[in-house]
Parts: sequence; C-alpha cells; structure tokens
Amino acid sequence: MILAEERYAIAFFATWCEDCRRSYKHIAEFSQHHPNLPIYGMSLEDDKEELQAWLKNRGNPFKQVAIVTRAQAYNMGIAKIPYALLIVNQQVKRRARELPGLMD
Repeated sequence: MILAEERYAIAFFATWCEDCRRSYKHIAEFSQHHPNLPIYGMSLEDDKEELQAWLKNRGNPFKQVAIVTRAQAYNMGIAKIPYALLIVNQQVKRRARELPGLMD
C-alpha cells in the first residue's frame, strides 16, 4: 500500500472484533463528513474473502484496505482495536480509539 497524500486517516479494525463491528458505522459517517480526507483500512488478521464479503455487506468507505498481522500493527504502535491515526506530511498527528475522535 503506497500512501501519497499529504493528509489521510488510517483505521485499524477486524471483522471478528465486536467493538470494531459496533463502531464501523462511524467510519462511513466520518467519510461522508470529511470527503476530502482519504481513509485507509488496516484489517487485523482477517481472511481475505471474509473481509471482502464483510466490506461488501456493510459498505466500503476505504480508499484501500490491507490485511496486517498483530505484530505489524504492534510495530505501528497499535495495541488495541478499533484504533485510528491521522497522518499529515508522513507524521502521525493524532491518535484516537475511533475514527471520529481524530477530528475532535
């Protein structure tokens, strides 16, 4: 995944995560309120086919989605999901438990 934008959000989630399922609707709402902010999804240890079906059923607000391992997420500073980052000029500017919290 190559991220060329100067400003974007990354949402970490998983289809098997109950908190992520509950908060997923907020990602779609967030993307509607901030249409000029690309959102990239980082799905934690999901099966590719199950993830694609899940996104198709719930809507896919992401510009692109990647599946990452727990170790990869941890190396990015993510210990718990759902979680979101706001990136500006390749630097993490804000962190939040959920995507809407990035703009508070």
